Amino acid sequence: MAHPHPLTRRRFLHLLSVTGGSVLLAACGGTPAAQPTAAPAATSAPAPISAPAATAAPATTAATTRTVTDHAGRTVQLPVAPQCIVAGYTTDIDVMLVLDLPLVAGPGARGLATQPFAPYQPQERLTNVTRITTFPEANFEQIAAVQPDCIIDSVGDYIEGRYALLSQIAPTFDY
Repeated sequence: MAHPHPLTRRRFLHLLSVTGGSVLLAACGGTPAAQPTAAPAATSAPAPISAPAATAAPATTAATTRTVTDHAGRTVQLPVAPQCIVAGYTTDIDVMLVLDLPLVAGPGARGLATQPFAPYQPQERLTNVTRITTFPEANFEQIAAVQPDCIIDSVGDYIEGRYALLSQIAPTFDY
């Protein structure tokens, strides 16, 4: 008896996108904000006048990056709240759209800037996304021109030297 849901290329890519999306969701999630503390109760006596107090030590700030490890065991510092993400391939665009992440550039169909985005992708959500060439040979100048906070790329290890060049532009997560 045939399996009711055979593993087709499309189903495989969907599963890959969902898995990658889960990793990105974990990597891009922020830490909870600190809860405000109650102000001290007012007293009826005025505060005594004294010499100016010494400058207080600066308050600690929340982390702006999060350390993640990609599938190849590389440690990457990704921004906690990225504002400008580049997708390395069409399936990476899918992940960005599903997770509602701030995608600013990604490849058109077949990885080419000269092609429209894949027809199954919601075109209305891609109107402000710059098309770039990322496959078979990435146009690193196009990628650098959008000044990404980070790059999410599922193709990095399949093309020699690609990950090293992308990670010189911005922190790159390869899944």
